Amino acid sequence: MGKEHSRRARLRRIKDKKAREAAEQQMRAERERHRRHERVHQPGSREQLKEAWEKGDRMDRDSFDPKAFFMLHDINGDGHMDVNEIEALFWKEVGLVD
Repeated sequence: MGKEHSRRARLRRIKDKKAREAAEQQMRAERERHRRHERVHQPGSREQLKEAWEKGDRMDRDSFDPKAFFMLHDINGDGHMDVNEIEALFWKEVGLVD
């Protein structure tokens, strides 16, 4: 709601009709681009972990098993994901390491 209010306020400040129409058209194009953009998953969400399972671990997405995923990424086997293990997972996720 706040973003829409800001957009409208910005448009009200534009006095030239052609400039306002151009700004409105640009805003519509930005909204459409945003609508069509691939959905971004929150880090650590089930969907993001499934994506890591499929792409990073090269496993079948439909066979996603949270316990197996955890065991694969709990490198030192202590039963906890420490900062280094989580960091390694995300480095792999963004493609900076194999």
